[in-house]
Amino acid sequence: MMNGAHGTLLVAALALSGLACEGFKDRTYLLPPERAELPEYPAASARHRVLNVLWRHQLMEASGLPLDYSHHGSPAVDLQGTRVYVGSQSGAFSCLDSQTGKVLWRKLGTGPFDGQPVVAGGMVLAGTGGGMLYAFREADGEVLWAHQTTSAIDGRPISAGELVLFTTNSNALTALDLQTGAWRWAYRRDVPAGRFQIKGSPSPLVLGDHVYLGFSDGYLVKLALADGSVLAARKLSEQSARFTDVDSDPVLVGDSLIVGVFGRGVIGLDPEDLKERWVHEADGPSSFAERNGVLFYSTGDSKVEALNVRDNKVLWRFDAKSGSLTAPIAVGPWLLVTSSEQSLMVLDQSSGQLLQVFNPGKGSFSRPSVQGTRAYWVSNGQTLYAMSVVR
Repeated sequence: MMNGAHGTLLVAALALSGLACEGFKDRTYLLPPERAELPEYPAASARHRVLNVLWRHQLMEASGLPLDYSHHGSPAVDLQGTRVYVGSQSGAFSCLDSQTGKVLWRKLGTGPFDGQPVVAGGMVLAGTGGGMLYAFREADGEVLWAHQTTSAIDGRPISAGELVLFTTNSNALTALDLQTGAWRWAYRRDVPAGRFQIKGSPSPLVLGDHVYLGFSDGYLVKLALADGSVLAARKLSEQSARFTDVDSDPVLVGDSLIVGVFGRGVIGLDPEDLKERWVHEADGPSSFAERNGVLFYSTGDSKVEALNVRDNKVLWRFDAKSGSLTAPIAVGPWLLVTSSEQSLMVLDQSSGQLLQVFNPGKGSFSRPSVQGTRAYWVSNGQTLYAMSVVR
């Protein structure tokens, strides 16, 4: 945490950087040409248009991007659905009017924004690949506080009462005071020696006074929210597995805590002592969307599955054939899934049928954000799309 004169200088420098960024040439388009193609999947028996583009905004010039650039950051929407917040590879963080795409304010951070912001307490909290967590004031983007870490913040901060919790890709969880950014506590596990680590950091789950989070060494831990003390820890991965990451966001479905373990699959646990209740084998399951006791997740072998947790049975499986898929987002009767090859796909929740592919080119690794009947999504071409969702 930056305190005293050094912290004051940091905030002043950030403010000046934000002013310097005002000269960025904004490009917002209404109803642009789009490519919405259906590939030759067996499930694609009909053409439906669930997503309709309202406007798009170019976050930075495409000429400044590497040829193999992949954008992992996601946008966020305020509770009223009137403002969209999004970061870019250039380090610019923008607030846009959700109806028109007009830029309301923009500030410049110290690195690319590779995670998803969160709106809480009149602030927008956003982490960077340079390890900085910013608290921007919602109204005008003023930096209220900033906290520097030693590694990238590529997940989503979690607001929990008076605290904000965030993870880094060095296997660390940190709790700060939400209003001031003052350090409260931290918990860290060692990255396994000689092992590869899956890109990305899961976000913690807060249930009452407890925090649940998985780590790349194969452990799931239960911590006290007040001070970060360990209440329980359980190793979920096989020692011989090439990848041991517990890399999905934990969710509570019924009375079971559910996580995805890269080397084993989807696991249901007792939230009290973290003992395993059941295991469903899956190849590198993502984080989950959940509706009425059904879990939706993508896998490391380019599939999307619907799992009924009541009987541990797969209801349907969609095979995208190739490409990396993000965790699904549930909206109305649909699932939105981002693909590194097909960009943005729409599936039917009840059947897994592919209904629409929106593919402006370059693919994407960014999960969409949904508010009401609007979806906001960023392509690898650094373009933010605002879309209406037909329900």
